[in-house]
Amino acid sequence: MNAVRAQAQQAVKLGCKALVITVGTPPAGKPAPSKNNPAPDWSAIDKIRQGLTVPVVIKGIMTAEEADSGVKRGIQGIVVSNYGGRYPRGSTSSLMAISPIADAVGGKIPVLADGGFVRGTDMLKALIMGAKAVLLTRPALWGLAVYGAAGVQSVMEMAQTELARNTAMVGAATLKGLNRNMIKIHAKKP
Repeated sequence: MNAVRAQAQQAVKLGCKALVITVGTPPAGKPAPSKNNPAPDWSAIDKIRQGLTVPVVIKGIMTAEEADSGVKRGIQGIVVSNYGGRYPRGSTSSLMAISPIADAVGGKIPVLADGGFVRGTDMLKALIMGAKAVLLTRPALWGLAVYGAAGVQSVMEMAQTELARNTAMVGAATLKGLNRNMIKIHAKKP
């Protein structure tokens, strides 16, 4: 634990503006966590955070209870993530977890979304459900692999265009005009 805290402190000294701690990731080569994945180890997170002067964001939160615990412990942000959909079939998707988590947080800290979002329509759904921002990891990597930095820029511009177009299509002039009544999302049956 001391080594991790030392690395975090070194990153801050080098200019890191925030620290993201990922919780609940499956070990390499192991199956993804089940629906009954244990809660984050808050005491370990507290030890890592000790003495840090930057915001700490927790990635991997998938329940309102975990989000509420994070807020009570002073976490400055949450990333709702099921690690790109690698949870067992029938588990809660990142998209379906956003609303209860956003409600539990009540605007006290930002809720970001991650976990398989690849299009502007995916981003729109996540924002409508209560996310303040959406992480588009895979598309950026695809663009980078094919065309380098220009590919990343192109992919991000496409996603931004899709998001703007679809925001207008649901009747909102801006992202601030989005609300949960604009879409209906049905969970897939296992």
